[in-house]
Amino acid sequence: MLASQLTESRSELENLAYQLDTAHLSANDANQLAIDSLQFQLFFITGDDQLADSQLRQVTTLAEFLQRYPQLQVCLEGHADPRGSDGYNNVLSDQRALSVQRVLIASGVDSARIQRKALGATLSQAPQGDIDAYAMERRVDIHIAQP
Repeated sequence: MLASQLTESRSELENLAYQLDTAHLSANDANQLAIDSLQFQLFFITGDDQLADSQLRQVTTLAEFLQRYPQLQVCLEGHADPRGSDGYNNVLSDQRALSVQRVLIASGVDSARIQRKALGATLSQAPQGDIDAYAMERRVDIHIAQP
């Protein structure tokens, strides 16, 4: 009788261990999925590279998040609308990404964790003359990832 209770207890324990492992894997998968899809955008007015007060708060909040998760990296991709020369748009898109990078660093994020890209208007999909579409091109895309 004692032997059968012991066998039954071992079986229950193995079942619980399996459930715990499955739950742990599911939580890790959910975490990875959340990190894989963690991205957002900051938009700018024409010809500007300065962050608005609300954007400063967003970037500061991002910095606090990154400090809690030191294994994460951030990639900043600056964009510009297609008006202006390639040279101007490349510099402007870099300055937009740089403005975000500066706030992150000033808020305590190690610069080695930040990658910055200036894409200018190379990925623009705005139809020529579409002012509303241009507004969506003036941005910094922020991507969070594990290395």
